[in-house]
Amino acid sequence: MMTRSAPWRALWPAWVPAAVVLAASLAGYVWLNGKNVGRQAQVQKDVTRLEKQVAHLRELDRQASANRAAMVTLDKDLHSVYDNVFGSLSGRLPGILKAIGSATQDAGLFPQTYAYGAKRDQKLDLVRFGIRFSVSGTYVQIRKLLAALQASRQFFIIDQIRLGGEAGTTTNQLKVSVHLSTYLAKADEKLLKQLTGGFDQAAPADGAAGSAAP
Repeated sequence: MMTRSAPWRALWPAWVPAAVVLAASLAGYVWLNGKNVGRQAQVQKDVTRLEKQVAHLRELDRQASANRAAMVTLDKDLHSVYDNVFGSLSGRLPGILKAIGSATQDAGLFPQTYAYGAKRDQKLDLVRFGIRFSVSGTYVQIRKLLAALQASRQFFIIDQIRLGGEAGTTTNQLKVSVHLSTYLAKADEKLLKQLTGGFDQAAPADGAAGSAAP
């Protein structure tokens, strides 16, 4: 007894090529789609990397701007310190003399005259200005004077303290010569000439002509 073949078997020459084409198309689509997905992933990675680099460059630019601003501020501060700490003789001498006067008076000492000297410091590009004065008093008074000078807010240096011996034969008073100096940014040559006679001269000896006590 003969059996009838299924219709699809009888028509296989028609549908097999179509099925092959369909399968090939699906395979091609899957391959292309996978390739595009991989390319998109790579592009996304590149974009992310570039975004990080841009953010890093922006941070570097921000830091550079902040450093430039800090340098400008520092430069202004240095100029301010330079002007305020060193300054000019006409601007600083009254304050220095006032500090010396307060220190001596608080110690109960009274210098009669002051002697001055000025010298250019080529290395620092400043003027070194010296003040010398002498006082007579007890050891306690001298120590109090020196402590007050060291605690002063005025910028000066105690260069030398010279003991001159007893001021009197029947007392315990001592005669002390104190030499201070400071640095100036501005010369004020006219005023310096009035006080010292000019640059590069040593301070006059104690008792020489000078300004009266402040």
